[in-house]
Amino acid sequence: MSGRQLARLAAVLGALLLLWAAVAIAGRRAAAGAAVGERLLGADTSKVDSVMLSGPRDTTALVRSTGGWTVNGHPAARDEITALLRALADTSRFDLVAESEASHPRLGVSADSGRRLRVAGNRGIELIVGAKPGGFGGGYARRADGRAVYQLRGGLPGLVARPPDEWRDKTIAVISTDSITTIEVVRARERYELRRDGSRWRFARGVAADSVRAADLVRALARIDASGFATPAQADSAQFTPPARRLTVKGAGRTLVALVFDSTADGFRVRGDSGGTVWRIDTGEADRITPTVASLR
Repeated sequence: MSGRQLARLAAVLGALLLLWAAVAIAGRRAAAGAAVGERLLGADTSKVDSVMLSGPRDTTALVRSTGGWTVNGHPAARDEITALLRALADTSRFDLVAESEASHPRLGVSADSGRRLRVAGNRGIELIVGAKPGGFGGGYARRADGRAVYQLRGGLPGLVARPPDEWRDKTIAVISTDSITTIEVVRARERYELRRDGSRWRFARGVAADSVRAADLVRALARIDASGFATPAQADSAQFTPPARRLTVKGAGRTLVALVFDSTADGFRVRGDSGGTVWRIDTGEADRITPTVASLR
């Protein structure tokens, strides 16, 4: 074999060795990333009993109880909790993107820029999470005591970034439509009462209501949802005496729901007539559940 051929063979062998080394290093990094991914999340969600989300301006305490999940002491929205637990159980979407502490501010996972996620139950999980700017999905996370930063694909960063009220159950009332016998509505000086008469609805004086529009109203009353919650200042300033509107739904001699409304520039604030939570509701939803008498004739 000539010297030239030996040189070519050596070059080929050298290239193969470099390729093997690169593959081996990549494999070790992938394995390390998967292992850290398992440690980052991979929670047994059946054993998770609380999740704390905290940032510079607010803290969200999600706690499992015998009656379901609560958020800062209020009932939590079931769908939102389901999405969070599903994200905490996922271990398939991790990519190592940085190993230097200098990258933390840029990726939103520094102590000042990120939000802290603490999971209690099963095993402790504590992460610093940063959502991607501009509303793009995914984000970044690191262990609270670690430097390595991992890219997260999926909904977890967005969920962690939510303020406390977005976790709350916005259901005002759920009513079985078959149980409704009387609907009373007050809108400023306008007042009317609808009563069930077999399969039809009539006004208190016996005049029949439009059957299609009355059926639409009954369907709207089956589930009443808020668009959000009044702030403490808004709740304190709300004027419910006299109310801008009042809705009372009765069935079989008992009151199923009774709500009072305070009109605002961007909709209404609503609460039960005896007090309690003050919700926000938009004008369209308010008109659906307290329509004008003219629209029902």
